[in-house]
Amino acid sequence: MLRRLKTLVKDHKNELTKSGRDKVDVNVIYIICGFLLSSSRIVGLHRWLLPTHGVVLDLGCGQGLSFRALKLMPGNKIARAFTVGTDIFKRDLIECKKQGAYHDVIHCDLRHLPLRNKSAETCLLLDVIEHLDKKEGLELLACVESVAKKQIVITTPNGFSSESVRDNPFWLHRSGWLPQEFAHFDYKVRGIKGTKAYAKIRYHRFLHVVLALNPFYLMLTWFVTYFWYTIASELLCVKLVSNH
Repeated sequence: MLRRLKTLVKDHKNELTKSGRDKVDVNVIYIICGFLLSSSRIVGLHRWLLPTHGVVLDLGCGQGLSFRALKLMPGNKIARAFTVGTDIFKRDLIECKKQGAYHDVIHCDLRHLPLRNKSAETCLLLDVIEHLDKKEGLELLACVESVAKKQIVITTPNGFSSESVRDNPFWLHRSGWLPQEFAHFDYKVRGIKGTKAYAKIRYHRFLHVVLALNPFYLMLTWFVTYFWYTIASELLCVKLVSNH
């Protein structure tokens, strides 16, 4: 498990390097801080994910970093599931296969999913929907609801969040989503990854290190934003799907 964790952190570091962020973001301190803060998302995902023995689809999976972290959680809820990752960027899918993130991968466009109705128990959209415009995102929500038998789990920034374009041409953020939009479609919403204020200062060298290494600050922001999701940096949205 420790070896897999080290590999995951190394891949996370490589992702940051490719995105062209400030050098402080790719040093050892940042990796530790970023991994600690990101763990709030993984804990939240694990908390709400229903155990399943069926098919779990990770739509727009990228290199599967979050999914691989999810599988490392104690009491892995998807250990017996058949896992499938889909993405439009072929190079990321090749990396997924190399790391053994999923049982199978599908190269496809989320705007034209080649999937049958009720073909998966659980559908994950982890930091994906913001890469589509609003109309495409709404169409994807409707499509995923027809594909999932049991549960849909979504993570996305709270509101519009600009993102530097790395060497993946599909990485650009094209829309922002608010809690009430998901609540309108009967999603249960929680906050993850600290506050919006932290997201704004995360590239300030001194403040980033001081705050991220402060356990009290981390625990306080995790707890507060989990319930007070309007000030959270990211949203965790979960919906149980009716089979009727």
